[in-house]
Amino acid sequence: MPPKPHVLLNQWDFVKLANSLGVRSTHSVDTAAELDQALATVKTSTAPALIVAKVNPRGLPARLP
Repeated sequence: MPPKPHVLLNQWDFVKLANSLGVRSTHSVDTAAELDQALATVKTSTAPALIVAKVNPRGLPARLP
C-alpha cells in the first residue's frame, strides 16, 4: 500500500534551505541513536538549529490522521 499523500514531502534539501537562512547547526539523521546525539548537541546551544529526521514512509502508523 503506498504512503498517504499527506505524509509525503517534496524532495527539498532542508539543510541547505536552513543554511541559506543563517542556521548553522543542521543535522540529518536516519536512526534513533543519531537523533539522540543530534538532540544532545543542539541542546547545548541557544542558536537556531534544524534536525532532519528521515523516516521510512512505510514505518509510519497505518492510521495516521
